[in-house]
Amino acid sequence: MATGDTRTVTEPVFPPVCQQLSAALTSVSDDLPTPVDATVTNPDGARIQAALASCSTSHPGQAVELSVGGAGLNAFLTGPLSMPSNVTLLVDPGVYVYFSRNAQDYDKVAGTHTCGTVGSASATASCQPLIDIPGTSTNVGIMGFGKLDGRGGDALINAISPYQGQSWWGLSAIANSGGTQENPRFIQIDSGASNITLYKITIRNSPLFHISTTGAASNFTAWDIKIITPTSSRNTDGIDPGNATNFTITRSWVSDGDDNIAVGGAGTTAPAANISVTNNHFFAGHGESIGSYTSAGVSNILFDSNMSSGNGTAGAGSAVSSTGTFTGGVADSNSTGLRIKSGYDRGGVVTNIQYSNSCYQDHKAEIVFSPNYEATTGTETPNLNNILMQNLTFLTAGTAQFTGSSNGATVFPLQVTLDNVSFPSSYPSSDFSPAPTNASLTLGPGDVSSNFITDYGSFVGTNANTVANNITVGALFPPQCNFTYIAPELTGPTGRPQTLIFGQNATAVVILTPAVGGAAYPTGTVTLTDALTSNTTTVTLTGATDTISIPLGILSVGTHTFTATY
Repeated sequence: MATGDTRTVTEPVFPPVCQQLSAALTSVSDDLPTPVDATVTNPDGARIQAALASCSTSHPGQAVELSVGGAGLNAFLTGPLSMPSNVTLLVDPGVYVYFSRNAQDYDKVAGTHTCGTVGSASATASCQPLIDIPGTSTNVGIMGFGKLDGRGGDALINAISPYQGQSWWGLSAIANSGGTQENPRFIQIDSGASNITLYKITIRNSPLFHISTTGAASNFTAWDIKIITPTSSRNTDGIDPGNATNFTITRSWVSDGDDNIAVGGAGTTAPAANISVTNNHFFAGHGESIGSYTSAGVSNILFDSNMSSGNGTAGAGSAVSSTGTFTGGVADSNSTGLRIKSGYDRGGVVTNIQYSNSCYQDHKAEIVFSPNYEATTGTETPNLNNILMQNLTFLTAGTAQFTGSSNGATVFPLQVTLDNVSFPSSYPSSDFSPAPTNASLTLGPGDVSSNFITDYGSFVGTNANTVANNITVGALFPPQCNFTYIAPELTGPTGRPQTLIFGQNATAVVILTPAVGGAAYPTGTVTLTDALTSNTTTVTLTGATDTISIPLGILSVGTHTFTATY
């Protein structure tokens, strides 16, 4: 069994504030109006960067707080930022931090306008990330109930010919037919960085990967963050812990256009190990993934108590409308539940992997174990072994691939144990697609759906497939499923408890974030209940935003604790 992160991880807290910066712009319909940045594309970057640098040295461990300004002023506009050690970027409720759509703001080498093109170099070579965490940085935080918006779908400014008028996502679509999109990553954690905490923050509309490492990083926590980007946006992975150790991703919400989570181990010197992915909600995207680069090794990875609901079953999913059209663009035909992928040119040992206590529905492919998914050639043959699937339920039909490595004289059977795993009542052998090859399955001690056992059995004895039936429990006990499509928060104007003197009014902030990119904001009502007095306050949602401030009037002396019901 995998144990994941070796640290004891507890819920983070917002640090004290070193400097507070006020917004000077206004968000309109979830973006900045085009005239706002037509001439000045990065008005706030210098003051945010200066505050981060100052607080890092003068008040280590404290935060730069981005707050609302005067009436209606709730937005910042910045270019690339770099996070020094010992500082947190704290974004208040209702505050938007928009990133520049000027492609030249992100050129890694000033004057060489390769960022924002389609070329042959890697994106990390030509573009600065929106937020960089250098390898020398430690004790870094990005927190708050506000939003970071990469504006991946907005038309770029100063893109060079022939890419004028394209968005970051438009460049990705062009590159899909050949070439590499030269797009910036959103949050890039460089090799050597450590002790990084993301808490509560919403990250959306990334030009490329949302959160990724470039090498050996360690001691990372993402707790109750929201990654929400339309699935039609290519290569917008959620969180990619590459060559990472001691990472925890928990209680978070991820919906994007590629892998929700992708653990990787490129190179030969820095394996990925001790990673916990627990109690999350995953929606559109390519699921809980490992790979494709695994040559450095991947081990002790725990995926536990996750709810995964895709949109790949045509017209059937909660992320797909009744007409079969995804609300944010198009349905994701690559929608995946759990996946390990690699190649004969990039493989290594992938071992001690656990998927447990989780529910899966509405994916085109529910299970993918593919050691050579791009049919590459080479001598770095993946060895996928000691994989445990325990206490899982697959609620809808989707394909399953069980493939071991067979690379010339090198054969590594796929070694998977299924323990208390249930599948839909109809699970034909055609759902094993492609047909199992070099698969060594062990069943038990918990039961496995009889239809799965029977249909996999039809492949045993051919293509080097084997099965060991060690089932001792004669019934299935599926985990309890809870698919929730709104990420709820209840807080105060600064994201903290409020202490008021008599005569002041309290304000509650309710945030109901649609957890699937492109979904509509909720309508209906929210009722606040005061535990001290049992008084209630009911408000009607406008459907125009996910964040609403609710004045509570004069409260009696004492501590008032509120709950919210939507």
